[in-house]
Amino acid sequence: MHVTQPEVFVELLCLLYGPKNGEPREATDQGKFGADSAFTILHACKRQPGSDEEGNFTEDSVRAFVTKARELAKEKDRLEACDSWLGQIMARGEPGADEVFPSKPIRDVIEQTGSADMLDGFRTGCFNKRGVYSRGMLDGGEQERDLASEYRRNAKALEITHPMVASALYDLAKSYDRHGLMEDLDAKLRREGR
Repeated sequence: MHVTQPEVFVELLCLLYGPKNGEPREATDQGKFGADSAFTILHACKRQPGSDEEGNFTEDSVRAFVTKARELAKEKDRLEACDSWLGQIMARGEPGADEVFPSKPIRDVIEQTGSADMLDGFRTGCFNKRGVYSRGMLDGGEQERDLASEYRRNAKALEITHPMVASALYDLAKSYDRHGLMEDLDAKLRREGR
């Protein structure tokens, strides 16, 4: 699923969030239904902003979508939510032709936008795209070390040209390093029968 029009994207945000600086909305069953539906649609978005029906996109098409969505969201006092969701959706993308994640059009737009909320959303999206996973009771943190290594490889490739994106990727690598150590400790304690 994807949202092809920035106007629709921002309307979904308006169903999900009230204005940042406005009065809180009255909770209604209709409002809850609208918010739940908007969340489901946004959470299911897999294609990159600005992509066509076949999933193809360019830096110009991504930039046009992001620019228009941010402009509309700012008018509706929902820019932070907009940036966060854009970052989450962009995190669901694939590596580029150069085998670096995220692809060049996405990394260029994130870097040029310079939004802390978009970078936070990107990190959140990267964590969430892992989905459900399993491991043996004694396996330890090998899965997390593999993820940390991959995020670190991508960060290293981008640290000169895209320092903000690289920093977000390094943050992900460090987080998975810590998670891996915790899983190693849990596995060690299980082996020792504690």
